[in-house]
Amino acid sequence: MKFVKFTNAIDRYKGMPVYINVDQIKSVYEEPTENGSLSTILWGGDTISRWTVEEGLKEAVDILNGVKK
Repeated sequence: MKFVKFTNAIDRYKGMPVYINVDQIKSVYEEPTENGSLSTILWGGDTISRWTVEEGLKEAVDILNGVKK
């Protein structure tokens, strides 16, 4: 089981690290926010889970692929 580190982008956990099991990630995508910017979403899990992270889409994919630590 391999965990990778991301940065939470939501509410009271904003800016705090979150370690996610790479085997649980089913998709990574960007979603528009109310202010017109984009949020990076990691989606998956045994039950549907969704994590909004501060890392951009390309950076998130690089982290998951082991290109960036």
